[in-house]
Formats: sequence, C-alpha cells, structure tokens
Amino acid sequence: STQSTGEEKYEFMSLLPNIFQEPEDYYQPEPEPQVTVFHRSLDQEKCENIKEITLRTVGKHPLWGHLIWNANKFLADYLDNHYDVKGKSILELGAGSALPSIICALNNADKVVITDYPDDSLIENLSLIHI
Repeated sequence: STQSTGEEKYEFMSLLPNIFQEPEDYYQPEPEPQVTVFHRSLDQEKCENIKEITLRTVGKHPLWGHLIWNANKFLADYLDNHYDVKGKSILELGAGSALPSIICALNNADKVVITDYPDDSLIENLSLIHI
C-alpha cells in the first residue's frame, strides 16, 4: 500500500475548484425601502383633511418589516370607523410601518407607543414617522 504525504493531499486540494465559493454575482443587492400610500375610508370631515397616509417600509427584512400586512390595513380601517381611541393609551408591538399607531394618533389617542425589534433598519424606519 502506498501512503500519501500531507504534501500530496495539499496539491490535490489546490487543483479542485472551491465548491463552497459563490460566484461574484450570486447575491442580489438589498432592495431599497419602499413607500406605500394607505387611503383612509372615513368621511372627509372625520379625517381632518388627512385622507392618505404615506408609509415607508424597509427594503427587506427577515422579521417581515418590509411588508404592510393586510391585517394592519384592516385594523387601521376598524380603528378609524368603529373604535374610539380618544383619550386612551395605545401600545403597538412589532409595529413595522406602524399604520394602526398612526391611525390612533390621528384619532386623538392620549398616548401612542410604537415598538419593534431593536434592529437598526426597523428603528430608523419608525424614527421617520411624523404626524
């Protein structure tokens, strides 16, 4: 039997391509943040002249911060039309674009606290909200 030396193994491995190396163009660039407009369904007089709310989402995020869920839109519509938040304190957990919180603030909630996972892109997104 022939024994191979460490030197021969090294030479053999150097002849193989790196099978774990991705091509340079393998990963797509991160998408840019997106802007979406939410149209409120209230009467003009109840909307205080704010019929549209511009929402910004992060480009892409593993915690889904890049989406405005239909549940957020439904909840925002419900809060606008069926629930009086005036004078109440509101806490939104995992807010993302914070649409329900924005609606509560516009509908005169006493205090609105918006939270999300402490990730730089999500926190930056929340810091851009101005009502």
